[in-house]
Amino acid sequence: MVKKNLFNKVSFFLIYLYIPSIIFSNALSNILLLIFSFFSFYLILKNRIQIPTWMVYFIIFIFFYFFHPSNFKEFDLEKLIKIFFLIRFPLFVLLILYLADKEDNRKYFKIIFKIIFLFLVLLSIDIIYQFIFKIDLLGYKPGAWDVNILDYKRYSGFFNDEYIGGAYLYLNSCLVLYLFLKDKLLLKYGFLLVAISLILVATIMSGERVALFKLSLMIMISAFFLLPVFKGKKIYLIIMFSLATMFVLNNDTLSKRYIDSTITEIGNFENIKNNSYHYLHYKKALDIFKDNPVMGGGYKSFPLLCNAYDNKQYEAESRKATSACSTHPHNMFIQILSSGGLVAIILFLLFITKLITHLLNDKNYLLIVFLIIYFMPFIPSGSIFTSWINFNFWLIIGLGLIFDKVYKVQKLNS
Repeated sequence: MVKKNLFNKVSFFLIYLYIPSIIFSNALSNILLLIFSFFSFYLILKNRIQIPTWMVYFIIFIFFYFFHPSNFKEFDLEKLIKIFFLIRFPLFVLLILYLADKEDNRKYFKIIFKIIFLFLVLLSIDIIYQFIFKIDLLGYKPGAWDVNILDYKRYSGFFNDEYIGGAYLYLNSCLVLYLFLKDKLLLKYGFLLVAISLILVATIMSGERVALFKLSLMIMISAFFLLPVFKGKKIYLIIMFSLATMFVLNNDTLSKRYIDSTITEIGNFENIKNNSYHYLHYKKALDIFKDNPVMGGGYKSFPLLCNAYDNKQYEAESRKATSACSTHPHNMFIQILSSGGLVAIILFLLFITKLITHLLNDKNYLLIVFLIIYFMPFIPSGSIFTSWINFNFWLIIGLGLIFDKVYKVQKLNS
């Protein structure tokens, strides 16, 4: 009994530490995830927890890349270690599921939700402060969107030159929306409505179009269809989004970013071809898939194989052809096709399908909305293998799965 209590207390202390580490230290996040993985392995060996079916498909997805034929052509121990340790993300969720099964532990999860809530509010305030004063509370200055347009800035607050502040706000706002279901203290004094307003404003100021689009979609769908607290109060949302729109229209920098550039890109396909890195990323990645349709080119193979293609065939289409080889093609599904072919994409789709089926059975509609928006296939996204994205994604999955247990939420009807 004493050992169990110690295990639980240590686990929660490390999870508390993990939340700020996502913002301030990737190295610490990875160390903590490795510790969580060892904890989960121990629980599996002791038969104290079972691996859910949806997670099995993701683990098979990882091992497909581990045993990919490209790894046997040239032995690369560092690459094999990186692939193997992708398993740390689902194992972290297993630990969360185990801890949430113990009723005495659920009060600690409420603290975790509050800590995330606090960091989202602080980051939002910091980005807003940085937008107004051109320097954040830690002394970080905004970075340029484009070296040729120095007054066109990116605002990321505590993240400094990692331009992911808006993405962090969008991803973790799902957990704030969960709190609208049950947290009476935060609801009573209007803290949640203020928080979601700050998050929206800060995401707008960050200049991250995809993050703003996904955040807006998630707030509207959740508020109009899933959150009973907004019943009869949807006018607040209409006012909030109306004010946000007026703010963008009346700010030259934001208007250029969100209105002018978007209309130009969407309205002229030839312009996309001539000026978009994304178009060439997609085209080259799909060409790699065509040449390796069954199993793809292997883990993180895009930058290696991309450079092997003759740029002359792309130069006729785009003046930015020589810049079309970055670390990944900026779309998860196209990345999976180019790196793992049909085998990997089928495994990945099975993972998503099984997870959503599990959530449907559990009537966890808010997490389903998050997943559908997160995996929207036709807009740019980060790499499926990027640690920082997975730090956030798997934390949200884990906490979203156990929210009903922690707060004893009455199930929503579909």
